[in-house]
Amino acid sequence: LLIPSAISSFRLFAKQAIILNLAMRSLESSPEEVLFFYIPQLVQSLRHDPLGFIERSILHIAKVSALFAHQIIWNMNANA
Repeated sequence: LLIPSAISSFRLFAKQAIILNLAMRSLESSPEEVLFFYIPQLVQSLRHDPLGFIERSILHIAKVSALFAHQIIWNMNANA
């Protein structure tokens, strides 16, 4: 899946674990340099994540890239 499609699938298919698992794999396999452009959308998609898939994806990517983790923290603080 493309990154925008993967992010929007968390809102559209909130309770379908198979589709969300595919979207999560797509996000985790994307380079963190590309995901920097989608940090606001990732943070906003946490609202539509009852199963915790996007949260796990963010944590997985943040473990790989300290800069990504830093940007996520600042964006979450700005939206709090």
